[in-house]
Amino acid sequence: MELVNKRLTRHLLMGIAAYILFAGLDVCFTLKGIQGDVFLEGNPLMKYMMESFGPLKGLLIEKTLVFILALTVAVISYSGIEKDSDWIYYLTLSKMTKNWMKRKKRYTIAFIPLYIVAAAQGIAALSWVKLLFSE
Repeated sequence: MELVNKRLTRHLLMGIAAYILFAGLDVCFTLKGIQGDVFLEGNPLMKYMMESFGPLKGLLIEKTLVFILALTVAVISYSGIEKDSDWIYYLTLSKMTKNWMKRKKRYTIAFIPLYIVAAAQGIAALSWVKLLFSE
């Protein structure tokens, strides 16, 4: 049980740290890039949030909602793996991956959504770096 808690803690900390770092960079670069003109934002949801709450608050609210959703999915998936719930195996894409997951508890799988949204934030921040500093 202690090893399980260490895995949970490690993956949670890595996912949370990566998300906060990359989302923070994306917020900074987005604010610098749009320079107050929300109409330069390409994402319609982000644009709506920024128009409704202001650029900074809109970005922070949207990033927080995405983080909460990804974290919730990760924790629910983790508990499904821990309890060996049947529903977790419906997420597998093939019989081979289902067997792979059943041989050993694959806790890392639960945190993939959190890692994906963190990576997406990193890609968004890198795209701003390219736009802002390639001139």
